[in-house]
Amino acid sequence: LFFTNHVCLSINTEMISKLSIYRMAKTLNWDKIRKTEISLTTHCQALCPLCGRTDPITLKKFDWLPLKHFPFEKLKKTVLDMKIANSKLQIINLCGDYGDPMMHPDIENIIEFLITNKFFVEISTNGGLRDSSWYRKLGEKYHSNKLTITFSIDGIDAETNSKYRIGVDFKKAWNNMIAFSETCFKNSCIWDFIAFTYNLDQLEAAAELANKYNIMLKFKLNDRDWEYQITDSKRIKRYNKFVENYEKR
Repeated sequence: LFFTNHVCLSINTEMISKLSIYRMAKTLNWDKIRKTEISLTTHCQALCPLCGRTDPITLKKFDWLPLKHFPFEKLKKTVLDMKIANSKLQIINLCGDYGDPMMHPDIENIIEFLITNKFFVEISTNGGLRDSSWYRKLGEKYHSNKLTITFSIDGIDAETNSKYRIGVDFKKAWNNMIAFSETCFKNSCIWDFIAFTYNLDQLEAAAELANKYNIMLKFKLNDRDWEYQITDSKRIKRYNKFVENYEKR
């Protein structure tokens, strides 16, 4: 999936050759692209109902999706080839379209490799993997704007978060986010909060907690069809008004 200002590469980029990268560069005006998204893995402990890897009926991983990690050595080669094709490439986003990046066994080496090669690194995770000590050390090691981690947590308690983030240990995810926020560079810890019908009353409490722990909080209104999608116009208006006021603070 390609965008105007960045390009998203699936885990199948392990098959990309140097020639195909140069062809892609020529076709996509690669010199104008500043950001690349790379899916590192299809492994994930979560079974979020609206995720592309989850069968909404069985709430299990789709059978057609193989479990695999993007090999580290092939990743390095792909990234370096992209860098040669476009010297202006600045940001690598390790996204979780079909898996959580923190499931990758070489995630620490990947982060170090990318930052060493002067990339800004963005990571999206459900937060429930690894432990608070690991995140605290990560924040200390890369205490700069070179590393940003977004924690997808949709509630302020386990019961609320588990309605969508099925299989995620809320306590671990919360403690990991707080640990990273305590040692990372300013605004490098981001809390991604998706609003559903059942957590709409927690927006203010979430804002207060984010302020307490110096976490950048970003609200999103779920617009996908689900039993907990907010469709009532009054509630949507209420949500929009809250977010508008929150962003002015």
